[in-house]
Amino acid sequence: MPRFYLNKIVRDKILDEYINDTEVEVDYGVLSGYELIRKLAEKAMEETSEIVSVVSNQSSNLDLDELTSEIADTREILDTLCKTCGISEEAIAARRKHKRTKKGGFERSAYIVSLKLPENHSWTKYYRLHPDKFREE
Repeated sequence: MPRFYLNKIVRDKILDEYINDTEVEVDYGVLSGYELIRKLAEKAMEETSEIVSVVSNQSSNLDLDELTSEIADTREILDTLCKTCGISEEAIAARRKHKRTKKGGFERSAYIVSLKLPENHSWTKYYRLHPDKFREE
């Protein structure tokens, strides 16, 4: 019988389905503390990449049902992450408001392709600290 290594956090009823299936041998554990937080963060990245995949694999006719489903999955993970870390909805709302006031929202749909910055500019150091995200020429 083949064994597949998932090594990821799963929804409760998915685990129950495997446990209750007499043909399946499931090896699982229960996470807590920092390991739980880390695995929730990894799952958030997985779910977010599925949003990107839905959008990237569509032509101009976007499947809103599939997109809605992936956004719901992402929110479920983020809500669990907040609860696990003790972050309230009020704290999230306050931080969103603060960032919107300070940096704005995304209403203009602006997309920066590149920037030419002076050597001594405050953002030059930041971008150089993250070469995996910001390619420099």
